[in-house]
Parts: sequence; structure tokens; C-alpha cells
Amino acid sequence: MPFPTITFEIDVSDMTLQTSPCSGLSITVTPMKSISTLLILLVLHFPSTTTVVDAETSAFVSASTQSAVDNGHPPQWWTPQLPVPVQQDVERKAAKLADQLALDDADKTKRTSALITEHYARVWAWHQQVDEQLNSAWAAWDEARDNRNGKQKDELKALTVMTEQIDPIYAQFMPQIHHFLKSLLADIGEEKTTELLDRITRSPGADRTYNAYVAMVPEMTDREKDILWRRMAQAREESLAAWSDARIVKIFKKYKVRNEFSLDYFGYDYRLRYAAWIKRTKDEAPGSSGIVHSEFIYDQAPYPSCHAATIVETRPGQIVAAWFGGTAERHPDVGIWVSRHVDGKWQEPVEVANGIQTDGSRLPTWNPVLFQAPNGPLQLYYKVGPSPQAWWGMMKESTDEGMTWSDARRLGDGLIGPVKNKPLRLADGTIIAGSSTEDNGWRIHVERSADGGTTWRTVGPIPAPSDVGAIQPTLLTYSDGRIQMLCRTKFEENGYVAQSSSDDGGLTWSPLSATNLPNNNSGLDGVALADGRQLLVYNHTTRSQPGMGHKGRGMLNVATSQDGVDWNAAVVLDYLDQPGRQFSYPSVIQTADGLVHIVYTWHRQRIKHVVLDPNRLETIPMPQGKWPQHVTAGFDIQWPEG
Repeated sequence: MPFPTITFEIDVSDMTLQTSPCSGLSITVTPMKSISTLLILLVLHFPSTTTVVDAETSAFVSASTQSAVDNGHPPQWWTPQLPVPVQQDVERKAAKLADQLALDDADKTKRTSALITEHYARVWAWHQQVDEQLNSAWAAWDEARDNRNGKQKDELKALTVMTEQIDPIYAQFMPQIHHFLKSLLADIGEEKTTELLDRITRSPGADRTYNAYVAMVPEMTDREKDILWRRMAQAREESLAAWSDARIVKIFKKYKVRNEFSLDYFGYDYRLRYAAWIKRTKDEAPGSSGIVHSEFIYDQAPYPSCHAATIVETRPGQIVAAWFGGTAERHPDVGIWVSRHVDGKWQEPVEVANGIQTDGSRLPTWNPVLFQAPNGPLQLYYKVGPSPQAWWGMMKESTDEGMTWSDARRLGDGLIGPVKNKPLRLADGTIIAGSSTEDNGWRIHVERSADGGTTWRTVGPIPAPSDVGAIQPTLLTYSDGRIQMLCRTKFEENGYVAQSSSDDGGLTWSPLSATNLPNNNSGLDGVALADGRQLLVYNHTTRSQPGMGHKGRGMLNVATSQDGVDWNAAVVLDYLDQPGRQFSYPSVIQTADGLVHIVYTWHRQRIKHVVLDPNRLETIPMPQGKWPQHVTAGFDIQWPEG
């Protein structure tokens, strides 16, 4: 029997679809069903026939690809031949993702790994085919939404580009996404499929975006809420076609624009509602925008002093922190302590490393750094020795996200490892660790590993003016491949954050030079955000500056930058001007959900954990690197006169 022609009438306000009468087919689609879901039902119902559809939408592009697959004429990307290095990288990534699911039998893990490998191979091959067209479409989208230099966003044009150019391209790949998800659901179930989806897409906060819509318009009907939620769910599904995190962010933005138009269509005036919501949710005092959570990792500990925290995400939703704790810095009983964040709570800290030597003597430990090696174990780097002038680098590994640890091993003669801040992993797998020494003046160098941290070689020291001592670099990456290094400097007065840069993957570095940001001879850390901005956590003070607590560590700040040159004031995390009190040595990461996690020393008594939403940061330019004195987060900051 020939396949019946189906005509759809589409009401775009509520996505209700109606079908013309046809033999043997009756479909009822509620407003909450997506078009792509409908087409999957159609294809599954008529697996060996061609769908003739009287409409030109992305959904029917998807149906056409599915029909070609079902009829034995799939597109070329469906059966890809990958270059050996790409294939190996895909297989490693797939094996890691499958292992992290902790499935109940080995065969199921192998099948899941094979499905993920197949999926990523098709993603890669599809992008080879469509990237020129896709990049052009996204460029048109960016141009329509560009509001720089006084331009007005043309959201209507952006919506047109989305529906006429971008959506039809992604629709080509939807049959593979549905095949992938259907196969996973059949083999590992809904819970594990959802967990894997979260890991792969590294979704930048579908739940948070939806909750913001509900907070903006609490009187929305259930039908309206469901339309918005399903769009965010579709964004996560479509992001399975992305080859990079940056493109995932764009896909989510695309669906957010759709939802904003829907809110206008529903009669709620999105722009007015958004402005009112921002006014309700932010504190009146500038400098606290974007803070969504603040807590101590622990309240009591079996030691009086702690310092130098580090934080890492081992998988989406799972973070681990470490620091050193003991009687006091330099005391032989100082060890490395770790806490895991499980089910929304920090677990009781556990000592996982110490400085006990083979002869029974004990030396202090220093500055732990956590690093999650892709396709590998969680790594803990730390130092052991009587002082920073005489310490050496050590490392332990954990294959269960910090619950248990291997025996310690020394990195090698002359190696320190990452001295305070997290390493970078380059596209070719090379790990670059910013490091420094203090035995012959303060000098910066880089340590590189091409085998996942097993062996290292040193680059440097980085050239510096004779009067500049610098240590403890943090490394920032840029879209053009440049790496920027920002460092602590040794000045009592008029100290500044020093910088260097590399254009060849960290093999060579420019001489150290001054930024316009102050430094109080204390540690800092930064992270390159998914949206291209740089975020720096530091004390915006000098060491002898009055009104700024212990050695200028009485105020801890967050700033952002697009280029690493001009910085904008964002947040004052903490402030207190009292003797011996300090907020110092931050560590910062951006997690898979797009949030920024910061840990830092709180008066050497506890470790504080603060979470920021970078999309909600309100920033103010800092000409000549001067912090705006009205940006206080409500603290009574004692600014110097003049």
C-alpha cells in the first residue's frame, strides 16, 4: 500500500499540529510535543517508506535524512572514515564516559562505549561536511545580535537566520541523535542515559534558565511553562551535534531567544519582565551580582590552621577540594586534606597526604593542586619540604574521584609541579603547569608533560626585569591560541600583577611585564570562561595599603576581561580590616553547568566556597586598574584617600 501523503497545519503559538485524514494513521500531538518527537514516531511507525510532507521546516529535513537511512541510502557522514588520531581520541573519550557511568556489567559498558564512539565519529564527519555552511550561518546570527559600539540587536533578524539557516542544518543530524538516545535508553535505561547526556553536552544551565523564566513570570500557565521547558530540553538534545563547548553555548542561546519571543507572544513583555527580575534579585550594592551560593567547606577540623585551597570538577556535578592543614604553615604536622561534594553537601575532610619520610621524620606539606586528567585519574600535586626554598614536587592519583589514593611518588629532581594553580591541557594532550622557585630569587618557569603527567620537562625560567621577583602563575587561554600567564610579585609597595604570554603552546614566553592590576604579594587564580571572557580572583590591593587587613589580604575581588589587558570590576567576595585577618589564595574553575566555583582561605581558620553565575555578573570598567569605590558589595571598605 503506498504511503499516505500527510498535510500538517502548524500553529506556531502553541506548537499544536493537526493532520489531514489518511488511511491507517491517526496522530494527536499535544502542545508539549516537539515536532522532532512527532517525526520520530512517524518514522518508527513507517520504517521502510518515504514520508511526503507538505511543509518546509527543519523537522522535515530531519525526516528526509531518516528516510534515506531507513532506505539504505544514508548520507556519507553516517559511515565515517576518521583519521587515526581523531579516531583514537574519540575512542578514548567514549571509553572514559562509559566507565564513569559505573554500569552493572562489563558488556554493557563496552556497548555503551561503542555507541558513544559511533556517535562522536558521525559528529566529526558531519561537521566536515557542513562546517563552512554552519559557520556562515552562525556568523550571520552573531551579526544580527551584535550590540557593540552602540548598535542595536536585531532579534527578529536573528530569529529569521535561526529558522531559515541554522535549524535546517542541525536538522540533518537529528536522526543520529534520536538513534543514539533510543539505543542508550534500550540498553542502559533512562537514569544512566540522562547522566550521560549531562556529561556529553556539558549543558550550561537549562534548569537555571527555565527557573529564571518562572521567576520572571510566576503567573505563567502550566502549558506556557511546559513550552519553555521543552525548548530548553530540545537545546540540550540538539547540543549532542556540537563538536565544541563554545558551540553548545550558542545552541542554548538560540533556544533562549525562541523562549524570549514566546514570552512576548504570551503577552508578558520579556524585556520589562527581565529588567524587573534583575532589580528584584540583585542586591542594591554593586559588587555582589552573580553570587548564587556561599558556604564553608567545614565548620570544625582536627587542626587549627589551613591554607591554599584547590578545586576541581571530576565529572559534571561532582567537585573535589583540597588544602593544607595543621598546627601552622611550615609545621611538620601539616598535611593535605580533601573533601568531596556529594549530593549537595561537602563530606568530612580526610587527610590524604603528609610529609613522613622513610627515616620516620616528618616535613610539612604545601600548596596542593587538583587536576582531572582527561581519560585518566584525578591527580593531586603537592610539595614537601622544610620551606619553599627547599621543597620538591610530589603526586598522588585517585581512580574513584578522590575517595582513595595511590601511594605518593616524587616528580623528579628539580621538578615542582604546578606550584599553586591548576595546569592547562592543550588540544594535543600536552599538560602545561605554571611553576616557580624561590631558592635563588623568585623565578617563574613552566613544566610540560606529553604523557599525562608521568614525565615532565622544564621551560624557563621566564625572562624578567632584574628588580621583579614573581611566583605562582595562573594560565589563561584565548581563542587565537595565545596563553597568558598572570603572576604574584614580590613588592612591599606599589606591587602589581605581572604577565607573560606564549604563542606557541607554552614553548617560549615573552619577558614578564606589568599589568595595571595591583598585587599584594599574595596568590591569585583565573579561568578562561566558555563565553570567551577571562575571570580573575585576586586581592585588589597592595601589601602595605591601609584599610585592607593583614598584608593587603583583607579584600578579595573578582574581575573580568575580554583581552587580558583591560579589566572590569565584578565582585567583592569578602572584606575585613582587622589585624591577622585575611581572605587569600583563591582557586577558581568553571564547571560543566556554566557556574564558577571559587575556594579560598578564610582567616586561616576555614576554607570558603562561593559559587558565581557569570551570566549575572554586572561589571564596571576599571580605567588604569582602579577599583570603583562604589563597588563594595555592601562592605564598609576603607578606601585610601585620593
